[in-house]
Amino acid sequence: MEPKAMGAQSSSTDVMEPVTETSGAVDRSWTELRALSKELGTKTSIDECKETLEHYGVMDDEGNFKNISFTVTKDWSIPNARIVDIPEVNGGYALTFIFSEPVAWRGIEDGETGSWNDSSLCTWLNGAFFESLPDELSSNIATTEVISYSNGQRYSDQERLWLLSITQIEGTLPEGYFGTSAPADSVANYNDEGAQLEWFHQEGISPENELGGLGGADKIGSSVSGYWTRSQIPPGTAVDGKLHFLVVDSTDRATPGPVDFTNASDSTSEHAVFPRFTLKNTN
Repeated sequence: MEPKAMGAQSSSTDVMEPVTETSGAVDRSWTELRALSKELGTKTSIDECKETLEHYGVMDDEGNFKNISFTVTKDWSIPNARIVDIPEVNGGYALTFIFSEPVAWRGIEDGETGSWNDSSLCTWLNGAFFESLPDELSSNIATTEVISYSNGQRYSDQERLWLLSITQIEGTLPEGYFGTSAPADSVANYNDEGAQLEWFHQEGISPENELGGLGGADKIGSSVSGYWTRSQIPPGTAVDGKLHFLVVDSTDRATPGPVDFTNASDSTSEHAVFPRFTLKNTN
């Protein structure tokens, strides 16, 4: 299938040149990538989005994301980013990215409510770190609703940078996933934190398979083992009485079946930080 130009409404500076898969990062302006996200915002189905991304060389003819990352800064002070999903945002589809390497090693340090949204890490990502991004990128990042749970309480916030949840990595958790080791509403609460990203789905990660549990760090494209999610372990499951957030690693979990929450750390521990962000798909 021949690559096509952006729509006729785009100026020449907004045209997205077709991408060629490479071992290094692809250098495209964030204005171009925003224009591509805006084009996706006009599509009426995922299939139309995938056809468009195939035209631009981002997906293969089977609808899988290619192993491509994009340069964030020319001086390499911030890691590259890769496309991992095509979510619906503001009534249309858009491009979602995750950084290919950690942007920091920090604790989450939960705040007054104990939720992700109230944590010092969330504040840092959407404050100091966001402000360190190139203007061309930061000005094109959409504000998105982010849902999280703490002690069984639901929290919702509007954020520009956030961490993945367990279900955005593993996919929908089946009923009974935790057995009797957690409150009955724990599965529903986790599933409410977001659907699995397309990248993890195409890499074969699920709650049932060998890469499940909390595996998948290597699937982001990094060799780092141990990075934060914004998902907390259910109420009453921490032996020390502290709030713990789930940590992803690249190994299988200790035992099949219900998670025993060994892949979790209290919020003061330092782990790798892989933020997610979505580009605007409207003017």
